[in-house]
Amino acid sequence: MNKYKIVLVLLIMFVCNTKVIAVCNDKELVDKAQKIEVKFVEDNDKEVIEKGEDGNNYTIIESRKYAYLLDFGNNPGIKITVYDPIRNEKIDATYDYTNNTQTVGSFINYSAKNYEIYIYSDTKNSCYGELLRKIEYTVPAFNEFSLSEFCENNKDVKECKINYDSSKLTNDDYKKIIEEAESKEATTPEKTINNLKKYWYFIFIPAVIISIYYIIKILAYKKKVNKI
Repeated sequence: MNKYKIVLVLLIMFVCNTKVIAVCNDKELVDKAQKIEVKFVEDNDKEVIEKGEDGNNYTIIESRKYAYLLDFGNNPGIKITVYDPIRNEKIDATYDYTNNTQTVGSFINYSAKNYEIYIYSDTKNSCYGELLRKIEYTVPAFNEFSLSEFCENNKDVKECKINYDSSKLTNDDYKKIIEEAESKEATTPEKTINNLKKYWYFIFIPAVIISIYYIIKILAYKKKVNKI
């Protein structure tokens, strides 16, 4: 499965807190800021209209830039700025003309990302530039190692959890985790039990055949004795 689509599994894990700090007396604008919701969506290729050298408009396909987007909807008169702690910078939400919404994009993060979202008035006639609301929004870490075959068979290993912070793990670390797990499995009674369960028919069927053989031999012997 595409790892970008796997990231969307994290949608059910995000944490969102909000603080109302507006002193603006424009109730309609303040209410609009309070109704803004943050949506976690996958970035996709977009159709973009550009004007050619001949003056005509042409539709081109713009490849997606990010793994996911924070989608704020369409909010006229509102400016949204997002602080990205991993990039350590503030980013203004841009308008997506294809989907008619304001968004901020991000690449996959291997440690939890705690966004700070600032919502300002962008209406020059009312509270211009004033902070209307602050939202704290956390996107959990995405652990790419959780998609491996090893993790599919070892879901109890903590490093296999989809939201485990894997930002500091190297390929050598993963190799060590796998080797330790396999070494532990090779020395536990559970492996013997599991192998018996897995290959029971190779043990059971020959045993039945041998048992039937000896039963026949015993019956034949008894019959021979009775004749004597």
